[in-house]
Amino acid sequence: MTIPMNVGRIIYTNTEPFFAKWPYHLFPVMSGFPRQLAQAARDGEIVAGALPIVECWNLEREFDPLGSFGIAAKGACQSVLLLSKRPMSDLRRVTVGLTRESSTSVMLLDVLMKYRYQQIDITYKRGLQPNDDAWLMIGDQALRVWDKGGLPQWPYVTDLAVEWWKWQQLPFVFALWVCLRRIEFQMKERLHQTLASSLEAGLASLPEIAARQWPTLLIPSEKIVRYLQGFTYMLGEEEMESARIFRQLAHGRVSELASSPV
Repeated sequence: MTIPMNVGRIIYTNTEPFFAKWPYHLFPVMSGFPRQLAQAARDGEIVAGALPIVECWNLEREFDPLGSFGIAAKGACQSVLLLSKRPMSDLRRVTVGLTRESSTSVMLLDVLMKYRYQQIDITYKRGLQPNDDAWLMIGDQALRVWDKGGLPQWPYVTDLAVEWWKWQQLPFVFALWVCLRRIEFQMKERLHQTLASSLEAGLASLPEIAARQWPTLLIPSEKIVRYLQGFTYMLGEEEMESARIFRQLAHGRVSELASSPV
């Protein structure tokens, strides 16, 4: 049986450098939010993509890393934000409304609350409601909030990648490129080469990417360029060590959150 060579594409601006020069005729693209693409991988609808790192752990029996490609931030990422009425360190017995789009950001928030701030009495729920004590926002929606300096009802805006950096002195890895293990080696190599050349072209054309994105984001192009420059797309030893630490810390929380309403 022929495996459809669909590649998953997270529909956030920070993935644009991977696809700036993508050969869609060779590898068709399925776009979606992070959790949607993880489900598509489970359902056999895509053979590769940059998937949330937490989802990569769940898929590792069937998917392998595709080179060292991924998405990481050393310090501020500007698009994984906790909006709250009190500082993060003072959040006790609160309800946090969660984005429906991601799993990694939820786990990162929970790890930070439990191990950095020793807060275990937090209630997490999917969806953002006015009576929540805090909101978790990610992606382009969060980036627009960051650019505005926050929202009137939320006096505190916390970048979770900054929190991780202050705590671990390591960049945080949000996503890894993975590839279905059972596809032919030659096709996997071709996909790897395609990704490498497309990313190289994308990183060399950030102003063009920003010019395409600003009508949607309503953020000045120069700010979008700086935003994209804040990410690491080829992961090294620091990123791998950070991912290892995060997985170790998250291990005891995965089963708890998986069985909860979030």
